[in-house]
Amino acid sequence: MEALFLWQIMVNMTKDIEQEAKAQIADFLPHAIGTALKEYQDFIRGVPEIEDSKKFGAQYTACKTAIAHIDLLLKLAKWAELPDPLTDTTAREIWTSELMGLAQKDIARARSKAEEGEV
Repeated sequence: MEALFLWQIMVNMTKDIEQEAKAQIADFLPHAIGTALKEYQDFIRGVPEIEDSKKFGAQYTACKTAIAHIDLLLKLAKWAELPDPLTDTTAREIWTSELMGLAQKDIARARSKAEEGEV
């Protein structure tokens, strides 16, 4: 009887820990996904034409790794039960806001580089 009681306590604690973890992940995940997508796009845009097969292979591997990272973030979003931005208006607004913030930072960075003559 006592073992059953302890088991029930442990199960409830595990559920509480899982729910807390999901809440924490849900808070930071939209930003993490937006940042990962932006960084991947920046990485791809900055790649010159590669003719050396070894350099191309390294670049290809880096891109596959980045895509796997984004895929993992999307799986975490599903596990954390984040609303789907394709079907949920509030989720779409949150994701759009996050991406707009990243775009504004990009524009500010580009303007700064242009003013410094780096472009």
